[in-house]
Amino acid sequence: MADYSEVLRLFPASRHYVRQRRWARRGDVLAYAANLETDVFSTDAYGFRHGDMDGQRYGLATALSGAPYGLVLGASNVFGFGLESDAQTIPSRLSQLSGLHYLNISFPEADLRTLHAAATRIVSETPRMPALIVCFAGGTLSRYGYGRRCDPLFGSPDFLSENTGSPPSGTPEEAVAFANLLVFTRFWLEQISSLAGRCGCPLALYDETSAFEKTRLNEEESACALTQPGSEDRERFATHRLRYTAFRQNLLTGAKNGIHVVSGTPDELSFIDEFHYTAAASERIARDIARSLQCAADRGVVDA
Repeated sequence: MADYSEVLRLFPASRHYVRQRRWARRGDVLAYAANLETDVFSTDAYGFRHGDMDGQRYGLATALSGAPYGLVLGASNVFGFGLESDAQTIPSRLSQLSGLHYLNISFPEADLRTLHAAATRIVSETPRMPALIVCFAGGTLSRYGYGRRCDPLFGSPDFLSENTGSPPSGTPEEAVAFANLLVFTRFWLEQISSLAGRCGCPLALYDETSAFEKTRLNEEESACALTQPGSEDRERFATHRLRYTAFRQNLLTGAKNGIHVVSGTPDELSFIDEFHYTAAASERIARDIARSLQCAADRGVVDA
């Protein structure tokens, strides 16, 4: 994987994330620990990263108080690994652009089942329904890459699970597991879409890419040896390369039923490591989402 000695040199804020890598088990779900406070990031009492709008910190408590809000659902790239402040995350940048508090609802390698469960609980507790839900589904595939096993309903084991004996990518056994992943992904995307429908709000799906999908790495990405596997990452990286296109197409096909897709361009984004965005990329993604939704609202496709 990425050369982390070089990552830490070029992106010194990453040191705080490595030093404060504290996770919590919530049932069978791996989550970020609550009430973390570092020089570059913080989490609220529920384990969700704080947002920042106009220099004011906010979290889930803001929505519970009755303030208007939106949800951004995703994995560690939404959490914002390596960024210099809470203000640089995609939800915070969306908040700054729109004036709406976007909550950062993210988990390490989050899959769609976990994101659906969290969103369902939040909307059942808040006085208002969300104004918008934005979903990043790439954690479902990156989680699968660790063990290459998947139940069609419950999904893949997380990356801290025992993954000895996992089938190599491209084998018949792995192909069956990947077919299960496609079923799992479509089902839980449909559930998130149904939840948005019950809330009366639009659902946007961000068409995620990673450093693997770039045609050429930039100077910093090359210096950090992005996409170059070590012995521990060889199968995981091979699985991503083999399965990304089919996984993406499955998502986009499932999104044709009333889900607004926001497309990204990998060569216009920059990465700290293979899957985590720089501050510039987070800003670009937030602007792309805001612009796409506004264009859709102008056409009467969604209610912005």
